[in-house]
Amino acid sequence: RRKGGIATRYLEAIASPFLSVSSSSESNTSLDKHSSSFVLPIFPKPTTEFRLPSSLSTPLVLIGPGTGIAPFLGFLQHRRAQLVANQKAKHNLEEGTWRGSFEIENQASTSNNNNSSVTDSPVVDVYFGCRNEDHDYLFRSELESYQKEGHIRNLHTAFSRSSKNFIKKEYVQDKMICNNDGEDNDLIQLILEGNASVYVCGDGNHMAKDVQGKIVQLLSSKLNNTESEAKEY
Repeated sequence: RRKGGIATRYLEAIASPFLSVSSSSESNTSLDKHSSSFVLPIFPKPTTEFRLPSSLSTPLVLIGPGTGIAPFLGFLQHRRAQLVANQKAKHNLEEGTWRGSFEIENQASTSNNNNSSVTDSPVVDVYFGCRNEDHDYLFRSELESYQKEGHIRNLHTAFSRSSKNFIKKEYVQDKMICNNDGEDNDLIQLILEGNASVYVCGDGNHMAKDVQGKIVQLLSSKLNNTESEAKEY
C-alpha cells in the first residue's frame, strides 16, 4: 500500500497539474493560469534551543528515530564544516599565513588524503530507530559515512520489526542501556562527566516521552536520587 507523508502528499496534489505532460496550447494556457494564481504558504518557526553548542568540544547526543533523524544530518554537516575550517585555520597559523580573527579550539582535526576524514573529532553519539532495517533506515549511507570519517563515534540503531530479531522489539531507549554489541552504554557518563548536549527529534507524543523517561531512570540510578530529583537535574 502506497503511503504518503503529510507534506509530500499535499505538495503532490497541488503540483499534479504540472506533472501531467501535454503539448496542447490549451493545456499550457491552463497551467500558466494555475501557476500565476498559486501561492504556497510557508511559516518558518525559529528556535533558540535546537541549535548546536558554540564550542566544538561539547559532546553531542543526537536521538532521532524515523524522520526525526533529518535535522541531525544538518548538524553533522555543519559540525564537519566547522572542523575542516578549524583544521585549515590551524594549518595556516602554523605556516604563518593565517589572518583570521576567531579563536581556534584545541579540537582541531586530522584529515586523511581527501581532507574530509577527521580522526580527532569531538564525541558525537547518534541514536536512530525504525521498524525495518531494509526499508525504513533513512540516510543510512550518510550516517555510516559520517561514522567512517570519525564524525560519529557511536551509531546506535534499533529496529522494532527486524527480520533478524523475532523475539524482542528494540527501540532507541533500549539502546541507551546497551549498545549494538550488547555492552553497557556510557550515555549517562557522557551527560554527567562530559556535560553533553542532548537533542531529541521525532514523535513528541510517545517516543520523546519514552526517551526522557529512560534518561531520568538512568540518571536516578546513577545518582541514587529519586526520579523527580533526576528529572530536575
